[in-house]
Parts: sequence; C-alpha cells; structure tokens
Amino acid sequence: MFPLWGLGGFLFYMPIELYNGRFQRLEVEDECIGQGAEGSIHQIIYPQALEGYVVKLYKDNERHASRQQKIEYLIKNIPHLKNEFSVIFPEDVIYQYGNFAGFLMKKAPGEYDLTTLCNLNNSLRLPASWHEKYNRNSPEGMRNRLKLCYNIASAFNQIHNTKKFTFVDIKPENIKVSFSGAISIVDIDSIAIADGSDLLFPAEKLTQEYSPVESKDVDLKNDLIDETWDRFSISVLFYKILFGLHPFTGTCRGNYSHLTANEQKIAEGLFPNGEKSKYFEQIPDPHKKFREMPKKIKKLFLDCFEKGHELPKYRPSASEWCQNLQNAKPKNYEISLWKNWAKNLTSSKSQEKTKEIAKNDQQANSQKPKGTEGLGLSLVLMTLIAFLGYGLSRYDSMLKKQAIQQQYGDYYKIAKVTKYNERMTHVDNYHFVDYYYKDVVWVLKDGKWGLINRQGESITPLQYDWVGSFKNDFAIVKQNDYYGFMNAQGVEITPLKYKFAQDFNEQGMALVKENNQYSFIDQKGAKIFDIMYDDISEFKEGLAIAHKNGSVGFIDMQGKLTIPLQFQEAHPFSEGLAGAMDGYGYWGFVNKTGGFSITPKYDWIGSFKNGKALVKQNGVEFYIDKTGNKL
Repeated sequence: MFPLWGLGGFLFYMPIELYNGRFQRLEVEDECIGQGAEGSIHQIIYPQALEGYVVKLYKDNERHASRQQKIEYLIKNIPHLKNEFSVIFPEDVIYQYGNFAGFLMKKAPGEYDLTTLCNLNNSLRLPASWHEKYNRNSPEGMRNRLKLCYNIASAFNQIHNTKKFTFVDIKPENIKVSFSGAISIVDIDSIAIADGSDLLFPAEKLTQEYSPVESKDVDLKNDLIDETWDRFSISVLFYKILFGLHPFTGTCRGNYSHLTANEQKIAEGLFPNGEKSKYFEQIPDPHKKFREMPKKIKKLFLDCFEKGHELPKYRPSASEWCQNLQNAKPKNYEISLWKNWAKNLTSSKSQEKTKEIAKNDQQANSQKPKGTEGLGLSLVLMTLIAFLGYGLSRYDSMLKKQAIQQQYGDYYKIAKVTKYNERMTHVDNYHFVDYYYKDVVWVLKDGKWGLINRQGESITPLQYDWVGSFKNDFAIVKQNDYYGFMNAQGVEITPLKYKFAQDFNEQGMALVKENNQYSFIDQKGAKIFDIMYDDISEFKEGLAIAHKNGSVGFIDMQGKLTIPLQFQEAHPFSEGLAGAMDGYGYWGFVNKTGGFSITPKYDWIGSFKNGKALVKQNGVEFYIDKTGNKL
C-alpha cells in the first residue's frame, strides 16, 4: 500500500499489489468492502478477468504457515456443489511482498447477510419487496422462509457428505442471501477439517449462542468436532429465520431465575416450547408461532433442543431437514392461497350469484339426511385446492426453467469455464506475462517491463522499472524514480517527471506530484488545478469534499471552492444532496449551494438512493424523503 504523503491520506492510496499462486499480478482496492477479526475483504481492480472474485487479506499476525497450509488444503479439496456459490471456498493462494497474505475466492452474489431476516422486524436496510416476500404474518411469507431454510440445509448437507468438514462457527453474518432465497456461506476458512478420526486443521473460533451444550467442555484447538455440532447451529439459525428470536429466549424462574444469557439456558436445555417450559416466568409471544409449523418441522426442533441436549446423535441432520423442508407449508397455507385466489377472481356480480347458489344449496341440504351436511361443499373445496396446488407447482417449475434459459441461453447447458482459466501466451520468452488489456500485455524480463501485442511483437522497449495496469486506456509507468502516463498504443502521453501519480478517475483527471506540489492533470498532461487543501475525496456529481484545518467544504472540478469550509464532516453528493454535520454535531443534508435543504437534527445519516435516505434519531432508524418527511 502506497499512501499519498502530505495529504493526510483521505482517499488517496495506490492499489495494493498482490500475486496469485501462478505469480500473476493482481491489484485490489486499499479500502476494504468487509472486515473481521482475522482480516479484510477487498475488491479486485485488476485484471478485469477476475471481476467476479474478491481477495481476503489476513492481518499480519494471522499470516502464518499453518494458515497457508489450511488454505492450500481447502483449495485442493473443493467439493462438487450443485450450486457453486452456495459455499464460497478459497480458489487460489495470494502473496504480498513474496509472502503468504490471503486467498482468492468468488464474490458471494447475495445482496444482504442473513441477519437482516433473523430479527422480529426485518432490517430497514431491506427494500419493501423483501419485507413483503418474507412477511412472517402471511402464510406465503412463512413459506418463503421455509424455502430459505431448505436452501441452507441443502448446502450443509453437501458439505457434511464429504465427511471432512465441520463449520463450527455458523451465524447469520456468515451467510449471504439474495431476494430469490439463494444463499452463499462465506468465511469458511475457520472451518474444522478432519480425515477420519484425525484432526487435520482445527476450527478457528465459535459463537456461543450458536454452539451446543458440549461447547463448554471442548478444546477447540485439539478436539475432533463432528457434524452434530453443526446440527445444533443450523437448528438455532432456522428458528431465528422462522420466528425472529433465539430458540432459548425467555425469562426463567425458580432455580433458573439467575440464567439470563442464551448460552446459559442452552447449557440447561431450557427450550420454551419443550418439556421445561414450566420453568419460564415469561415466554415471548413470537414463540407461539411454533404451533403453526407442520408437525414434522416441530418434531425436528424438539429432537434437536430436547433429545439432542443429552444425546447429540438425535439432533436432525441437514439431510433430514432437507427432506422435511422441501415441501413444507405453514398451517392453513393452501386455505390462504384459495382465499386470495377467490378474492381476486370473484367480481361483485359473481359474489351475488354465489350467494344465490349458496341459498339454494342450503334449502336443498335441509332436506338431506343428517351426517351429509356440508359434504358437497367440502368435496368441491378439496378438489379446488388440489387443482390449485397442482397448477401452482407447474407454474413455479415453468418460471424456474425460463429463468435458467434466459440466463444461460440453454436450459441444459451451463458454461463452467471462466476467464480466470484463460491460458497466457509468450511465457517462454519472458520471466512474467501479465493479463491482456485488449490486444496488449505487460511483460517482464531481467527486472525491466515492456509492452507487447498478442503476436508477441514489441510495442515498447523493456525499459520501465515498474508499470501499473491499464485503466480507461492509460497506465502509470515508472523509470529512474519518476512516474508518467502511457496509453494502450505504447505512447507516453506525459513526460516521466512526477514523484507521485495516481490513475485517471472516471472524470479523466489524475492526481500527480511535481516539485512538492500536488495537482490534477487531464489526459493530455495539462494541469487542471493545484491542490491547496489537507485532504480531498473523489468527485461525485461534479464535487469533491475538501478538508482544511479541521473544517470541511466542497470544490468543483476546476478546484474552485463552491461550498465554504463550514462543516465538521460531510458525505459525497448523491441525487443532488450531501450529508453534512453542523457545528453542534448533528447531521443534515445540504444542496449544491451549501444551504441545508434538510435541517441538521440526526445522529447518523446515509445517502439518498431512489429518493429516500436512512437516518437515525434518538436511537431509532427510519427513512426520510428529500423534503425531510418520515416515510
């Protein structure tokens, strides 16, 4: 990582340069897109062929030999999965400065992590369509949640079938979910790996409220942990998805009144919907939805939290969950569908006709022998429900086939080869060959870089000490400690005279340093303006945040201060408004003249997207529109 010295390093960092297991160069963004206790996730900038991948970089203290060996084992033992995105395995080792640093993996396609669906109220971050689809108060919403549980169980089942892996640390944060219900399990480098009864690599961590009773006696680093541990974890996960709270939530009484944490109640087997419900002073209402589950689903939960408390082998396997979740429906699911269907299709005129028919049926039924009342109507209703269920099943199948055909062009053929597997050429002539940019590629020989075409013909001499990747047809080159810019035809568009240079941004501007002065230049090398501020951000909607002497304002693309340095902090502009903090520490939204369009009164704010922004006031999150009205 190469910071921009003298500007405080606000957003000006050179990309992090890395190499994969085949010593091909990668560049990732310095700013991470996700972070955990062990490391951070970074977006790949170069090469474009790895657009669908990300890199996990470990912290310095985690970059040890045993970690590298574990990653290499995972790469060599990626199981065959029905959906390659259901569990995200490492696919290549990553090196920095010649040493092990992390790994390459597919980018999980899910828009949100599972925590957004595991609380009583769905997260405000979710769009309205998600709230409707996964509404716990509707039978269809609960059906969608059961489908989501099935997808998770299916992924676990495939991993457990290998007889090698136990996840151990499973929690909602480690599962990405898409609107369709497709899931991706991430952060699996902490998984436990065994060969029969031999522990090859231990689990790195656990989360207590998702861990079974035996966790209190386990030596994580040395004990062999089998899949019965995961069976408990996924049951907790499914309970939270379906009911919005942890399965052991509740207030105990008597000898258990001192137990407040979920892990304490797990240790005692205090499941509020089980035999020990009598030991609860208060059982939260959401637990009552347990009664609406199909009998087989309720039994699986009881087998896990009751029988499995004493004998882990009784906890239902992922395979058992799959079998029972595949076609599971909450109580009255078909009846609800029938009601909605009938409500939508029945006009006011047909309703009157229905009343007339019902009246005639009532008169006719009054003369029938006792015991047959309502039989005809029941038979009709049962027939309609069966027909409707069959029709919905066929319609669902048709939609799935259409979706696959639209995505891949052929229902039966799905391409497995990616650009990442493309072979490099000219490797025998040079010590290193980079990825192609259009029809040119950087090559390295005897410590010097040059540019060649696909036919192997030289475009530039092998004379550069360092070269950057091409972005928008331009690349940074370095020679004798000075930087300049080259286009994809091999022409130096600027002299190599800068002590620092950054790639051209989307606006065609590049940051450079010459004679101890930072400036922006255009793509012809002409100076646009000198930077007279401590820090500036990237440009959004034609303006950039400027910092000087602890105050914040905005400059335009010619360097003019268009909004004075009058705020404590600010966010970039989005949809014509930017978040800004006043002198009292409150956030509001300013327009491009610098005036507050929305009064500063919030503790925290997001940016506007599709006409609304998430804000926080007095500990409560909610959305507002561009006039400041609560949505």
